[in-house]
Amino acid sequence: MSRLMASIGDLHRSDARFLFATWKQLDWQPRSDTEHWAILDAIERGDSKRARELLESHVREAGRALVERLRITAAEADAA
Repeated sequence: MSRLMASIGDLHRSDARFLFATWKQLDWQPRSDTEHWAILDAIERGDSKRARELLESHVREAGRALVERLRITAAEADAA
């Protein structure tokens, strides 16, 4: 079982590097920083409902952007 877990860990690390490289192509950092600060602000104000809403939106929109970028990358690879 430890060999299987090690293999899964290797795949996660490999996948993380690929996703990070793709993420950098999106130039998402400024938006992400702004959203993180808004989430933290809601938490500091004790507005857990708003913090949850902001976090859900942040994760959902980041996921959509990443999927779209991966689709474009795949289409470019197929065209080459």
